[in-house]
Amino acid sequence: MARTKRHPNINFLVSYAVFVLVTYALLRERFGLIFLVPAWIFLLLTWAGFFMSTACGCETLRGHPCTKPARGKLGSCGTGSHGQKKRDAMWASAGLRNPGMLFRVMWVRQDAPLSTRRVGRSSARAAADSSAAEPAASTKRGAYDLSMWFLTAVSAIAAVVALLPK
Repeated sequence: MARTKRHPNINFLVSYAVFVLVTYALLRERFGLIFLVPAWIFLLLTWAGFFMSTACGCETLRGHPCTKPARGKLGSCGTGSHGQKKRDAMWASAGLRNPGMLFRVMWVRQDAPLSTRRVGRSSARAAADSSAAEPAASTKRGAYDLSMWFLTAVSAIAAVVALLPK
């Protein structure tokens, strides 16, 4: 006899339906539906966002969605920068910029052209052009270093305070 292949998420959905019915029967009079319905929705969205088995879905270099397995719609497969791309897309969908980009090390400026070397340029002119571009990059790196130093100092002070006897 051949076994029918069940969707891996069906077990959770069945247990979730049983959980909803049991909590409704036991907690309906104590908390009311005004509390239970948002709690059920929160639980379902948390499962779908972080625990549901699904495909990564991040766009690959060839333009196709990634088909590797991932945990949750917000999770990624761990290949390359898929997680970073998904987090950036989530913030962009809310109309915001990912705050983690402030601490992301950028080895190349975002507005820099792909190739800065031109054939036939003299080396003196190329050196002058590269030295003019350095202050902007070093300023960004300085802000990054300063913020990392500040956050490290704050966390060290917090650790010392937490270890002090009360």
